[in-house]
Amino acid sequence: MHFRNISTLVPGLALIGILLACLPGPALAAVSPGSWQVSTVAEDIRYYPFASVAYGPDSVPHVAYRSNVTRSIHHAWESGGTWNTETVGPSAGTFTTSVAISPYGIPSVSYGDGLYFGNMMFAGKNGSSWERTVVARGSMADAGQFSSLAFDRQGIPYITYNDGQVLASLYYAGLNTTTGEWEFSLIDDDTPYTGDAGYSSSLKIDAAGHPHVAYISDDPWGLRYATSLDGTNWTVTKLDELDRPNYFYRTYSGVSMALDSRGYPHINYYNQTTTDTIPSQIYYLSWSGTAWDRETVEVLSKRDFTTSLAIDSRDVPHIAYCDVGAKALKYATRTPSGVWSEQIVEQGGNTLRMPSLALDSTGRAGIAYYDMTAHALKFAQWTG
Repeated sequence: MHFRNISTLVPGLALIGILLACLPGPALAAVSPGSWQVSTVAEDIRYYPFASVAYGPDSVPHVAYRSNVTRSIHHAWESGGTWNTETVGPSAGTFTTSVAISPYGIPSVSYGDGLYFGNMMFAGKNGSSWERTVVARGSMADAGQFSSLAFDRQGIPYITYNDGQVLASLYYAGLNTTTGEWEFSLIDDDTPYTGDAGYSSSLKIDAAGHPHVAYISDDPWGLRYATSLDGTNWTVTKLDELDRPNYFYRTYSGVSMALDSRGYPHINYYNQTTTDTIPSQIYYLSWSGTAWDRETVEVLSKRDFTTSLAIDSRDVPHIAYCDVGAKALKYATRTPSGVWSEQIVEQGGNTLRMPSLALDSTGRAGIAYYDMTAHALKFAQWTG
């Protein structure tokens, strides 16, 4: 695949086991068809939960998140109008969780188990319990703060992660189902010993089993895309450059990638500055087969940490993001002619942050997000 480097065309970037509990959550509110149905997944969320969402083959939504109160990773799923929650494992801190459902309907989560000197963890559900595995400790003795988990069509899990919060490299890990061991390849070390790569990675596996990953590099600060035909040798493309580095925002997810029916990558991200005095753009990049095309979805007065992208079976993109200035959760889709339309999912006096979006088997969107004011993790499901 040939790539056109657009970094010179774009002046800015860039952005972001034992079962311990099984607790019923609040029932879902009844709403009319063709609207957003909002429920509360978990309460008493005192810090960013870094939630992620995925649907199983049965269209059941699954949410992974971290509780700062219990200092642990949790898995929640909706059943019969009620959210059920269980503990996956302990975590002193992480900046991402990544939940994925295997082709056989088995939920798994990747996460970091500590802010410093932590491990890259993988947990898979086995019956009523969770089996946890240390994937990597990292060459910088601090791995797993930023990870993305995906399954191939054979049900083999793969993870992209960086191996430390400073001078980090981006790695790709896959489970060898014969030996039970994780196997690794280096995607990007930016500049050996001095560079910093692999923040906010977003991993997808195409129908042929080839990995695609979008991520942030820190030297210089920029958006990159990498792919591989064998999982070992990687082609890295520089997509966008930020005019100045911003340490704080590399600690949050700012990049989201999805593949269309042809296996072409699409990437959603923020182009944001260090303050709220300058508007932030939500950009959408799409690979046409010969070049990358960039579009502006919306310009916002204030920043959030994440956007979230999914592509449906008709190759229509769906994007969830929070308009912090308007205190609104928004959802955008694009027509084939390139016209973006946005709608408000929830808006009020509360500050909403960090959405994660997924589509069920019928293409309906579900969004997990953090209500900072109510200290609650919420979920919005489109019922139309």
